[in-house]
Amino acid sequence: MDRTFQVLLLITICLVGLPACKVTTNQKSECNDDYTYACLLTKSNSYLSNDLSQQLSLLDRYSDSDASSKIERYESAKPSTGFEDAFLAFRLSQLYFLDKDTYQEALNKAEYAVAQKKLNAGHQKFALKLVYDISVALQLREKALAAKQEYHRFMGIPFTSKDEQLVSIDVQRGHPERKDLRFPPQYPLEASRERIEGHVVMLFDLNEDGTTGNIRVIDSFPEGVFDSAGIKALERWVYYPENRPADKKNQMTDLKVRLDWKLDN
Repeated sequence: MDRTFQVLLLITICLVGLPACKVTTNQKSECNDDYTYACLLTKSNSYLSNDLSQQLSLLDRYSDSDASSKIERYESAKPSTGFEDAFLAFRLSQLYFLDKDTYQEALNKAEYAVAQKKLNAGHQKFALKLVYDISVALQLREKALAAKQEYHRFMGIPFTSKDEQLVSIDVQRGHPERKDLRFPPQYPLEASRERIEGHVVMLFDLNEDGTTGNIRVIDSFPEGVFDSAGIKALERWVYYPENRPADKKNQMTDLKVRLDWKLDN
């Protein structure tokens, strides 16, 4: 595409019983926040192939939405590129990290994704942070220290003795802070070309492990233009139970979210 433009994705989240959150994502050539997925949108070679996207979409459509079924679907997916192989391992590490019984599997997958060096910058930074968080949860000091040092090298940040002390404190505590995952939706190519803006309102259920399910569109404008992009993004969101109020840790139903697609003029 010869024309260059900057896409501003405004995501206004209204969850019943959960704090409201507004996330703004700019499409740029670089990512500064390692806890976002905006980098996935910036390079064409970072997209999943149509075959894999369709494969996962079909599996999602005919499967349950709990973490175990999602793991099974991702394990059965067939990557065709190095990026897809690393991305699937990265996504599996997140899903395995939802259950204390599978922390080791989560670490194995995260380390594999990092070692491939095939992810784009945004995911590579997040994967390095994930290796650290899982190592902390397993109280593996040496692995956590190595992951933290590698993360600092990747980010171009000096690693100091104070950082090493913080690693020891985290490992002793054994409970890394996990930020909820909210994937920004892609801007459909045809809509961006036609300069179409719009929104999608969806209802969804929140499972006990923090994954989303039972997603359905209740309102969209223009009708059908952004529905698929919105559903695909919401399918990957995770709200970790420890970040929710004590009375909201069980499964929640009929939560509402609105996603807006807007273009800078």
